[in-house]
Amino acid sequence: MGVKSFFGGMLAFCGFAIAVLSGGCILLFSIGSGGGMAPMALMVGGIPFLLGLVLFSLGRWRGGRDDGPGSTYGEMTYEFAEREPEVLPESLSVKLRIESMPDIVFEVIAHDGPMYREAVRLREAVLRVPLGLSFSAEELAAEADHLHIVGLEGETVCATAVLVPEGKSMKMQRVAVAPELQGRGIGRALMIYCERVAREHEAKTIYVHARESAVPFYEKNWYVGDGELFDEDGIPHLKMWKLLV
Repeated sequence: MGVKSFFGGMLAFCGFAIAVLSGGCILLFSIGSGGGMAPMALMVGGIPFLLGLVLFSLGRWRGGRDDGPGSTYGEMTYEFAEREPEVLPESLSVKLRIESMPDIVFEVIAHDGPMYREAVRLREAVLRVPLGLSFSAEELAAEADHLHIVGLEGETVCATAVLVPEGKSMKMQRVAVAPELQGRGIGRALMIYCERVAREHEAKTIYVHARESAVPFYEKNWYVGDGELFDEDGIPHLKMWKLLV
């Protein structure tokens, strides 16, 4: 039973008790006086009787609205669970086409191939060049065992992310969407695909070091902040995670 059901039931019970007691008092007082005091009994006892009926009705209505998909917390759980199968197949294939964006295909690619190098150029342009930085050879070599995700518009890499397996958790990093295509829902679709890949690798949670400017985007995709802001690459970041269900 949810919190609303409990308090709704208590409210209905109190209303019922008040109505019964008030009605009983009216009846007894009227009978005891031989009917002569019936109008006075109705005037005095009628108000609590009506109040009891109102409380009973309110309690019944409130109790029926239990904590579920219609509540704030329930929507966080069920809205995503109901929406995801609309764009994802039952089993993960190498490539995935998002129905709302038929021109975009997501897939896992090999490390150090042509698409990988194009993905590196995209994320470097979006994430590093504005900071006056670039990816070092050592950083790229360390990605050999990571999972590399790309979104393709035709033959062009328009989105990318990297998944790092860490036991039952998966770190998502290097997330980037081509600037001219941002705002079209590609980032949201990329999240769905990365999370599905993480589940296929038996991860129970996924987390990201989000730039402070990107925190609202991850919050819209049900990621929760963990701890305080910290410095990474010279700008504030926040660790954010999500339970994979």
